[in-house]
Amino acid sequence: MEDNASKIISNALSVNKTNLYNNIKNIIKEIEKALYVNKDLILETNKIDQKNNNGFIMDFNVLNNIFKNLEKETIIYGAVTLSKKDEEKKIIYGKQIMDYGNVLVINDGNPYVIIEMSLKNIMAGNTTIFANQGYMYGTNNLIIKIIESVLEKFEISKYLIQLHV
Repeated sequence: MEDNASKIISNALSVNKTNLYNNIKNIIKEIEKALYVNKDLILETNKIDQKNNNGFIMDFNVLNNIFKNLEKETIIYGAVTLSKKDEEKKIIYGKQIMDYGNVLVINDGNPYVIIEMSLKNIMAGNTTIFANQGYMYGTNNLIIKIIESVLEKFEISKYLIQLHV
């Protein structure tokens, strides 16, 4: 975790997303696999957060629902186009492919939000920084590290997804 906010932003802005576009679906599948492979470690870390009165019990059934709902998503970077239309004349004046973005998510530290927002922003081609006050820090930090390790397998900077507390 990086403590310097300007360094975090700089890292996010410098992420090369060339490999992201061609691998989005495979990255999502690998993240799902990695989270389930590390289920015991995530739950053990989650118990530590609970013991420290800094978390709730995670339920992997919620994770199942996140991935099931994600399969229904149609918006994936590169597949989105916008058209300027004149409805009266039935003319399309132009098309534009949406560009990658940078997203700052300020949340309460809910790991389900972090997982879902990470996945959706990867699908959209966005760099994402999560900011919170440290709620469920151990669990969330581990989840981010797992996601970062998958990104690095695809030669994508781990700074695509960051946690700032």
